[in-house]
Amino acid sequence: MESTFIGEFRTDLHEISLISARTEKSWSGHNKLTRKSSTAFHKKPRRQGSAYSTNRKSECDSSGVEVSNEDVEHLPPLLFETSDMREAALSAKLKQCFRVCNFNEVNKDTKSKEVKRVALNDICDFLSWHFDSLDHSEIYEDLFQFFAVNLFRDLPPVKEVCPLELILVEVEEDDPIKDVAWPHLQLVYAIFLTVIQSPKFDPELASEYLNEEFVFKLLQLFESYDSRERELLQSVIYNIYLKMIYLRACIRKQIAHVFLMFVEGNRSPNGVAELLDMMSSVICGFAVPIKQEHQQFLHHVLIPLHRPRSLPLYHESLTLCMTQFLERDESLVDEMMNRLLPLWPRIQTAKSIKFINEVESILEKVHNYDKENQAWLCLLARKVASCIQSDHSLVAERALTFANGQLFFDFLKPHALRIIPLLFPALYHTSRTHWSATVTSLAFKLLTHLMSLNSELFDYLVDIQSGNELKLTEQNHAEFILDQHIHSIY
Repeated sequence: MESTFIGEFRTDLHEISLISARTEKSWSGHNKLTRKSSTAFHKKPRRQGSAYSTNRKSECDSSGVEVSNEDVEHLPPLLFETSDMREAALSAKLKQCFRVCNFNEVNKDTKSKEVKRVALNDICDFLSWHFDSLDHSEIYEDLFQFFAVNLFRDLPPVKEVCPLELILVEVEEDDPIKDVAWPHLQLVYAIFLTVIQSPKFDPELASEYLNEEFVFKLLQLFESYDSRERELLQSVIYNIYLKMIYLRACIRKQIAHVFLMFVEGNRSPNGVAELLDMMSSVICGFAVPIKQEHQQFLHHVLIPLHRPRSLPLYHESLTLCMTQFLERDESLVDEMMNRLLPLWPRIQTAKSIKFINEVESILEKVHNYDKENQAWLCLLARKVASCIQSDHSLVAERALTFANGQLFFDFLKPHALRIIPLLFPALYHTSRTHWSATVTSLAFKLLTHLMSLNSELFDYLVDIQSGNELKLTEQNHAEFILDQHIHSIY
């Protein structure tokens, strides 16, 4: 079954790569998309009989976007237009906004920036109140070309993320990177959300333009370093998922592709948290029993996301997705834990705390499932024991707090004969040698709990551990005497 899935998944990724290749060819340079060259939008005859359809001589600005040779002027507000002229007026104002202003130079395109800002606000306000404009098929072409011209662009190069910083400290953006074109981008996204959320939005009319290639280009924008853009993109993609039912499978596959590209080191972690937040809402809607396709997404996409060192950037969102699966079907816990625990970090750093937090969240979702068949508990006990022995006081303290909790004890009791011997050596050693008083106190507390579970087993383990320490002491003493003898000879 798994080999079959891998074959199908590779086929899906191959299809996505073909979409990527076609998209890069048809959208070459992103900003060079024009009315004439766009392959994603089919050219239709210009609507006649309107003051807004006059032919104008045009050229391309430095970004390659078609603009007018004439000075950019304010068009009349859309709300002042008569009902029979509103469609033509909206089309004209959208086309006026095809020009992408240069925000990298403060003193350049100052008039165009202001004219476009006013026009974008006018479009957003108009579409918020006049839903009937979306009843006309002609307006969808202008709308989606407007979105493509303004959103699909070259993003700044990816900067390197320091893995050590991500592991040892909580990640905080003290000086977040902001897109200089945000005054216009924010309004474009607002218009997009207004359109897609409108009760008059027609998926059938939009399907000619809102297709797999368009979605693929939207997902590429999650590479943006501006967190404000990624948050709005999350809302846009989720609303597309809700409205465009025929695109749902494609969106899930493309998001899986983004995650796997990140796991393999072929893209930055930007957007991973936002996409995971979106997927958590999608998972809530999965039918029970969970389809095999969705289980494979859990096993082969979500769980591998625990491998990258940048896990702290998106771990909270990832944990939410994992627990959402269990809320739908608790029986997934066995396979989930069997795949998750082997990914536990070998070096006991703060990343271990993330894993303990996640395991605790997972166990909290398991209420009615049979706890007698938890074969993975032994592996979990070994991982917790290794954290208890950590010299990192926060790691050891978090592991002991988890092990002292009632949640862990509920899972431990049916398997006490197997679990206590796995925990005892680490607890015995930590309670006697750890430098942190808080850690030693928690270790003594857990030892007391274990003794109350099975006093005979506990006494037996104490005797064995004491004997091992005695043997170790005698061995060290013998080695010391031999070492002194060698030194006396030379």
